[in-house]
Amino acid sequence: MTWDNLIPGEYTVTEASPGANWTVLIPNDGKFTVTAGEDTIVDVTVTNSYSVGSLTVNKIVNTNNAIGLTVPSFNITITGPSYPTGNTKIFSATGGAMTWDNLIPGVYTVTEAALSDPLWRTNIAGSPFTVVAGENTTVDVTVTNIYFPNLPMTGDSNNIALLILGLGAGLFGIGLASKKRKAMNK
Repeated sequence: MTWDNLIPGEYTVTEASPGANWTVLIPNDGKFTVTAGEDTIVDVTVTNSYSVGSLTVNKIVNTNNAIGLTVPSFNITITGPSYPTGNTKIFSATGGAMTWDNLIPGVYTVTEAALSDPLWRTNIAGSPFTVVAGENTTVDVTVTNIYFPNLPMTGDSNNIALLILGLGAGLFGIGLASKKRKAMNK
């Protein structure tokens, strides 16, 4: 924008606040001088910067030391002002941390896609959370997956010996009770 035919003197360029989460930078506080008799153009640059934030999600995977377990990858999604329909990142079986940068300030929610194996339990701590403009710090959101292995089913091949022992003890007890009853009836 250009202003022509200014009267010599001191001038200041200002800008009304463009709103929350914006910063306005004008060099020399926007001050400049127009000198009489000079046909000089003075350039003043006004820079507007939107302040964004970031979020780091920490992923913890606890297998409870299950032997031979194939650990899946985990799909974690954030939903909020920058991603109204969600944005998903894939975490490896070992967990770790991932960061979403340049987020519009506001409230976000962290979710994780359901796993096909029902023995995994998921806990999300710290969601929903607020991303604050200009703060590129780790927001305390942690997603933990814990694997709870099945208990052996009754009659499982690993428990055959216990099943036979239990049946034998039951039959022995019935035999003793029957023998005692016969002795009492005499």
